Amino acid sequence: MTRGDAVKMGLGIVAALGVAAVVLLGPWWTRDLPIMEADVSADDRELTVLLGDACGLEPERAVVETDTEVRVRAWAKAPLVELWSTDCQVALTIGLAAPLGDRVLVDEATSGSIDVAGGGAA
Repeated sequence: MTRGDAVKMGLGIVAALGVAAVVLLGPWWTRDLPIMEADVSADDRELTVLLGDACGLEPERAVVETDTEVRVRAWAKAPLVELWSTDCQVALTIGLAAPLGDRVLVDEATSGSIDVAGGGAA
């Protein structure tokens, strides 16, 4: 093997290790987190939602309130290849601008309505 061949082989190994590191440790991507359960506070102004598939993640949220519904999208950045279980849940508290009342809670991740327990929930 010539010195040039050895250098090429070394560079190939370094490149392969770099690709493996990217696959295992990143890149990061945004993943929607489904709402598993929801409770409303006694004053009907604070929702606590239990998010599935959220182990070790720091969820973010967007909330849109209308006269008939409260739409919640929860998401988190997660590595492309996860090295841990996603079979756990994380609680997220959401303050509402107006009481939940008889408005429907909609999970943007599934487009489905979520039953709400507690407080003044209908």
